[in-house]
Amino acid sequence: MRMDEHRTEGYLLALEAGGSKTECVVLSPDDQVVAYGRGGPTNTIFISLETAEESIRTAVGTAFSQLNGVPRVFEVFALSAMAPTEIVFKVVLETAQVGRTVHYGEHQVALASAGCYELEGIAVIAGTGSSITGWHHGRSHHVGGWGANLGDEGSAYDIGLRGLKAAIQASDGRGPQTVLQERVMQHFGLRHLRELVPRVHLNPTARPDVAGFAPVVMQAAVEGDAAAQAIARHAARELSWGVLVVARRLYCPQESFQVVLAGGVFKAGEVLIAPFREAVVAEFPHAQICPARFRPAEALARLARYHQRREGREASPPVPAHLKSQGWNHDRSVFRAVAGETDGAGNGRA
Repeated sequence: MRMDEHRTEGYLLALEAGGSKTECVVLSPDDQVVAYGRGGPTNTIFISLETAEESIRTAVGTAFSQLNGVPRVFEVFALSAMAPTEIVFKVVLETAQVGRTVHYGEHQVALASAGCYELEGIAVIAGTGSSITGWHHGRSHHVGGWGANLGDEGSAYDIGLRGLKAAIQASDGRGPQTVLQERVMQHFGLRHLRELVPRVHLNPTARPDVAGFAPVVMQAAVEGDAAAQAIARHAARELSWGVLVVARRLYCPQESFQVVLAGGVFKAGEVLIAPFREAVVAEFPHAQICPARFRPAEALARLARYHQRREGREASPPVPAHLKSQGWNHDRSVFRAVAGETDGAGNGRA
């Protein structure tokens, strides 16, 4: 899309595209969220490029539909995405014009969700998957993020799967009775528990579907179900262990630092956070456990605004080689597709 002569300075566009959902936010010059859109997952390890593109299109389209006369011209475009970057720009640049583009990692966004805009502290992400990154005095350490088959302990998928197994074992007589048997049937609309077999093994959306059962498991834990409470304690133990591994690499036991809790798993509240906190502060008594305050895309937008104001306008990053080869140019801090030279397709990441 061509740049107009009239530019709307100060509006900021942010897109956070993750494993379970995509969010798009427009931040006004006075830092108000004036538009919000949400779409599906974008992690192309688990879904097709077409599905990822549709998720981005839904989030961006929904946000743009709320702008009410505000020109779709953005001084800054903040991006944190698991989807291939060229798909993102293909969708955004069909209907918008963007200036400087800034990229952030998911753990930077996680820190920002609690209002922490500098790389200090530990960020715990427990959504569909799980991973932990910490920073201190220029050093960093990362654990987790291995995916459902190799790790993701304490994630929504892990919790949901353990909940399904608890229900199955209770049904077989191999485990204690639990309300999760009934909750599985209700949540998935089953007539018989055996219907889970094709639902899980043959369903291309099984991963988010299983992760979607995690809130049900956590609610059962809040209500006092013993099997669900054991699952909550296991998730807390796994996540706190990851934090302790990172903290031991970066901090001394008497140092103070923030541990930011990001991701839908922590919406369970104290049934999960209390044992997590207890394990962390037992070894690092001055650690501050900080739940997220902002949704991911809003956190991303505020992080980008913070750096914009602190550092002023910087030169945009160079166009990655794989985008140059497909016709992407960098023109006066504007990332744009050259008309007729590319359809935006591709599967690389910037």
